[in-house]
Amino acid sequence: MNATTAPADHAIEAALLGTILSSPQQVLSDLFGVERIRPETFDRPAHRAVFEAMVEVATRGDRADAVLVASELGDDRAPAGNATAFIGSLMAQGTMPLPEEIAGYARKLKQLAVARAKFHGARDLMAAAAADNAEAMAQAEAQIATASEAAVRRRSKAERQKAVKDLVAGTGKRWRTGITDLDRMLGGGLRPGQFTGLGGWPGHGKSVAASQILRFAAGQGAKCALFTNEMEAWELDARTIANLANVPYMRLLEGGRALTDDDRNRINQAVTTLGDDFVLIEASGMSASEIAYEMQRERWDVVVIDLLNGLPNSHETKEVDKHMQILTDATRLSSCHVIACQHLSEHRNKGLEYPPLPGQSDIRQSGQIYAKSNNFVFIYLEEDEDERGEPSTNAILRVAKARGGMRGKAPLRFVPNRLRFESPMPVGAVGSAA
Repeated sequence: MNATTAPADHAIEAALLGTILSSPQQVLSDLFGVERIRPETFDRPAHRAVFEAMVEVATRGDRADAVLVASELGDDRAPAGNATAFIGSLMAQGTMPLPEEIAGYARKLKQLAVARAKFHGARDLMAAAAADNAEAMAQAEAQIATASEAAVRRRSKAERQKAVKDLVAGTGKRWRTGITDLDRMLGGGLRPGQFTGLGGWPGHGKSVAASQILRFAAGQGAKCALFTNEMEAWELDARTIANLANVPYMRLLEGGRALTDDDRNRINQAVTTLGDDFVLIEASGMSASEIAYEMQRERWDVVVIDLLNGLPNSHETKEVDKHMQILTDATRLSSCHVIACQHLSEHRNKGLEYPPLPGQSDIRQSGQIYAKSNNFVFIYLEEDEDERGEPSTNAILRVAKARGGMRGKAPLRFVPNRLRFESPMPVGAVGSAA
């Protein structure tokens, strides 16, 4: 390979295709979904056509074996006009590597695809500069800048068809929240590529609810992460342990004689599972761009940002607008679901014994937070006293915006000692369709 040739590795392309043909269907599923391999990832046109044929076969629900792929490819798209022979030659180059080695092949091809896009952009830039064509130079510069995202943004015909079929069949990927009414209002749960704002007055349980939802998603096999710029890591972990061990949070913090032997046993058992559910990232000082980079690099399924107000320069409306643009773009590109906690403005709360029910106008600084969110959920903890004079545990969950779902309210019960929310029985009815 030299400086005048676009970077590619046809041997790795052939080896990967041969491995898919010789391996279980799950290999293709992982590459197509998790690793984000696309037909355009392959440089050689014949290899691209084979992968397209594999995806077409898999979309129909069939196993992408050599016979079906050769039939889908057809002799007219195969080198030397012989699909069966070409597929056979690929299988001869395939191996049976470990899963991490297959992922390594995929990552290498994606890196080369990005390098090719930048190569062609740089070549176009030199030609435009030589011709002193300002518009062409701007287009080439944009191509170079977005090369890393181009393959992710492009949706193939087969992928589009599969997404709609999965939606109709009810098999499309979504993560349940563990709160029955919330799942119903969100159209079944948390969908990939969506951004959910979670707003509430300070101290009304946003962090508790977000962490609880994250743990529930992780229990379904979701790859999860929590970026915290408000609380210390130990405080979040102590809350988690109180929940898992069913030990009052304040008693856990006090420690020592406040804990019984049974408490300690349950705490020790819970500690052994700490970190199994989600990655905890201390994000104090991290910018929206840095979080977005981690989202696209790690490809998490569900991410919590606690909180939006904690991002640098969040007191300036134009900076909040920029944060939202960066984060919502990254949400779509990485196909994860983001839950972002947001403190509400204290303006309506001043001088009142109890905060009012929150609404859209209470969101701080920027209308873009609501506008760019796919969903926006308010959580409200009633602070009046019950008939016994004790603090109320009643809470309200209000879905003010749900793209692909329903607006409405649902009652919740807050368990302060264990720091968790529960749905009361019977489950309340939800509101009207959005």
